[in-house]
Amino acid sequence: MDFFSLCSLQKKLQSSEVSPKEVFDFYLKRIEKYNPCLNAFISWKKIPSFKKKGRLAGIPIGVKDLFCTKDLRTTAGSKGLEQYLPPYTATAVEKLEQEGAIIIGKCNNDEFGMGSTGEHSYFGASKNPWNEKHSPGGSSSGSASAVSARLCPASLGTDTGGSVRLPANYCHLVGLKPTYGRVSRYGMIAYASSLDQAGIFTHTVEDSALLLDVMSGFDSKDSTSLKTKPPYFQKNLSSEIKNKTLAYFDLEPFKNEMNPEIVSAYQKALKLLEQRGCCLIEKKIPFLDYGISAYYLISTSEASSNLSRYDGIRYGKQSLKSSQSLQEFYSLNRLDFFGKEVRRRILIGTFSLSSGYYEDYFHKACQVRYLIKQAFDEIFSSCEAIISPVSKNTAPLLNSKKTEGKNLSFYLNDIFTVFANLIGSPALSLPCSFSKDKLPIGLQLIGPALGEQKILNVALALEEDLNIFEKSPEKYK
Repeated sequence: MDFFSLCSLQKKLQSSEVSPKEVFDFYLKRIEKYNPCLNAFISWKKIPSFKKKGRLAGIPIGVKDLFCTKDLRTTAGSKGLEQYLPPYTATAVEKLEQEGAIIIGKCNNDEFGMGSTGEHSYFGASKNPWNEKHSPGGSSSGSASAVSARLCPASLGTDTGGSVRLPANYCHLVGLKPTYGRVSRYGMIAYASSLDQAGIFTHTVEDSALLLDVMSGFDSKDSTSLKTKPPYFQKNLSSEIKNKTLAYFDLEPFKNEMNPEIVSAYQKALKLLEQRGCCLIEKKIPFLDYGISAYYLISTSEASSNLSRYDGIRYGKQSLKSSQSLQEFYSLNRLDFFGKEVRRRILIGTFSLSSGYYEDYFHKACQVRYLIKQAFDEIFSSCEAIISPVSKNTAPLLNSKKTEGKNLSFYLNDIFTVFANLIGSPALSLPCSFSKDKLPIGLQLIGPALGEQKILNVALALEEDLNIFEKSPEKYK
């Protein structure tokens, strides 16, 4: 039995070619066989409850361990929430369950979503199925690894600055970050509230369109949720993109930093779009020198505020060490139950919000963010979408002990992805090639706000022309 794409599995289930129990047992066996090596799941179900009706009836889906799930532990990849059982389920997950999906388990991630390699999880790093010496990316490391190794046909992640698109890029998957507010954030453990968005990992563009249809919609429990018309992304999918105007980024500023194989794959994709009859216009990345700085100042500042609740009284464990004051009590709890990367980002954010520095750092970063939004709006006024690489290099090696806190390249690797979060636009990572080392290479599409259909259609056209989506890691076929 071999299940690949979510939509093909959906058809098999609807035609009764296979039963929900057969599907669940197939994936459960793969999890039990391969997870000890990949460390993609933190916890998983062994006895499911099947719902007969719904667009996703009988389909197992993995969920990043930042989404609250009632009666299934939610750790955020942190020691402080190691045994936390939420009393409710996140809206995005609830919508999947209402359509009959089975949440098969919770996927590993960098602690509180802070990281780009998956190595900052209390439960250890996940491995990349294409080469287990390499990272699957982060922070949605386990979600990407699980789908890539076919431990589940699709999974949910979260994307704050590229945490869905980078892992998708490294693991040969479609990774979709919707418009900010398109999918409810209720029940999603917050890192940076104005940047976080639920995202999707799948094997195909159509799979992503189907899941986005199910997950989208207004939620009164989320004050940032958008009141939009019911979406029909899957129904309106079309690879007919002739005469569409697309922008692409000039890579000249990165000529000494980019992996030449990524540049070659990027140029090949542009030629394919030209052959499809698209009009391509070159653009420079707006405020290139300030995007990463603005992103990290805003994200760490919001993290400092969001994570203040984990004090050992309201949320999280309490340290067993004795304390002489309330301040020392808080300090001990955070020292014992937060990892180094989380503490580092809290400290940076607290500093930038502190009296005397707020205007120079956080406020200035918000001003730059506004200017970046204006610049991208101007680009979108003359094009359907923007094409760029996802990252400058292929999946990095797992070597955090040598690089933790010392190598800025892990922070700068988000250079192509952070802009979509800063401006709230939808963005998608699409598999497009492989390196000589057989590591995946992806391509990024960024659309205007609520422009998911535009980037999905362009991605579908490229998917058809590239014809590589069915390739899988040799060991996990």
